[in-house]
Amino acid sequence: MNTREMLLRAVLENPAEDTVRLMYADEIQEDEPERAEFIRVQVKIARTPPEQMRCAKNNVGTLLSHAGGYLLFTPRCRCAACSLARREYKLSHRYVVWDWCRGTPAGSRPVYIRGFVSEIHLPCAAFMAHAEAIFRAHPVVSVVLSDVRLMQSEYVNHLDPWTFAGLGLSERLYSLSGWKWWHPTKEAASDYLSARCVAYGREKAGLTGVAA
Repeated sequence: MNTREMLLRAVLENPAEDTVRLMYADEIQEDEPERAEFIRVQVKIARTPPEQMRCAKNNVGTLLSHAGGYLLFTPRCRCAACSLARREYKLSHRYVVWDWCRGTPAGSRPVYIRGFVSEIHLPCAAFMAHAEAIFRAHPVVSVVLSDVRLMQSEYVNHLDPWTFAGLGLSERLYSLSGWKWWHPTKEAASDYLSARCVAYGREKAGLTGVAA
């Protein structure tokens, strides 16, 4: 295992650690300068308090990428927030290519946070087929299964077991920490499902560090 592979493995093992991400960026600087810059810019954005990521002139330019979304910034503004947001926007739109999200199946939607694919949206069958490859390549900490319904009533929210019955989820995924169908909010149900999927993917990839 060479230095680059060891650093990537360290990123996968400890997704919450930024230092190793920056070390990885330094390692790939000569071969992939745009990729290295993208990692550094997103890490810097993540370390900047949200209230500082506003245009100082007109209070627009709120940065949305703290949640892995797109950016809003004031064109031609040279304040620190807009300049940083503009750099990320240009890098992500000019240079984010398939090679950066290698291992994610066609039709999935990867979300970049702190320079790496950290969240992925995909159908359940695609997740089950590609979970190992995804988690061997990316420090994913959130999974959204696009074809799983979250049922809601006036009082409770729950993962629909009838939907799950036809999706081919493995017994191991079911057994990880046990399945709890009922949750106080729809968001709690979604978070619970994501956590189970992340635990399953990390187990398949042989990762033993802290997920995040």
